[in-house]
Amino acid sequence: EQEMANHRREQERREREQMEREQMERRRHEAGHEPRHEGDSPDQMMRRIHALHEAAERLQQGGLQDMAHQLRQQAAEMERMFDRMQHRNGGPDHPPVEAIHHLSEQIEQLRGEVRELHEKLERLTNMLGEPRTR
Repeated sequence: EQEMANHRREQERREREQMEREQMERRRHEAGHEPRHEGDSPDQMMRRIHALHEAAERLQQGGLQDMAHQLRQQAAEMERMFDRMQHRNGGPDHPPVEAIHHLSEQIEQLRGEVRELHEKLERLTNMLGEPRTR
């Protein structure tokens, strides 16, 4: 009986994660309508990428491994793109405006997703009756 309950909880967790992934995908398509932050410096962008890594760690601690992994992959891709653009365009003192716009759009999209993930993690911890630590 305990084994059945554990299996049921695991199945529910997987279904919730699948739902979360589908919602994130839908929101990703809608995110193109968010405002740009065109004046972002390379330092600001790197701080945001770092914040994405921190959010992924919180999701991992909250038991949402799939979403944490996805967020880490997105942050890593942003880092690679940022590095390529910096290298191709003369380094951090002369970032290309177009590259900054593109990265800013991606950052804003990820910020929205991180906000959404925080809200969902809060709801999940409330559903489980566990206090959330920050």
